[in-house]
Amino acid sequence: VDNCETEWGYMDHLTETNEQNKKEGYSSVVVESNIDLATKVVNVGKTDLLYNPYRSNNELGIAFWAYFEDASKITSARIVLLNDIAGVNGVKWNVTENLTDGWNYIVLGVEAAEFFGTFDVDAINYVQYGVFATEKVTALIDRVRVINYAIEANRAEPAYEGLDRYEVSRI
Repeated sequence: VDNCETEWGYMDHLTETNEQNKKEGYSSVVVESNIDLATKVVNVGKTDLLYNPYRSNNELGIAFWAYFEDASKITSARIVLLNDIAGVNGVKWNVTENLTDGWNYIVLGVEAAEFFGTFDVDAINYVQYGVFATEKVTALIDRVRVINYAIEANRAEPAYEGLDRYEVSRI
């Protein structure tokens, strides 16, 4: 979905990127705690995933790297996939447990998701990420992927692919 090489946007300003503390590629995105969710336009398009809210074998999942300077202050990390910028149709995950200081590889399946509106897995246009904490903390996000959660190999921590992988798409 996003390699986190460029800024994401808040309602009134852009995030920063961090080229020193990253998991892959050239940079990660800095997320300010306790404010609006940072948003990135992604236009994923057709995913080949099956999404049916009435079946138990949904395949939708999300995987990403999250960094917390002090995880003990984090009350929740939230990631959202949206079909529209108004936030009417989408799916969100809240992560509240097993967060540690430093980089965390987080993989979430559909069973942990909360759907709202009429979500279309083939029309993901925005991804949002936010961190909520007891006080201001530094948080980073890197390499966000929509995955087929039904395939176990997709949930494995990816090997570092180096900077060359991103050279073509870097502006």
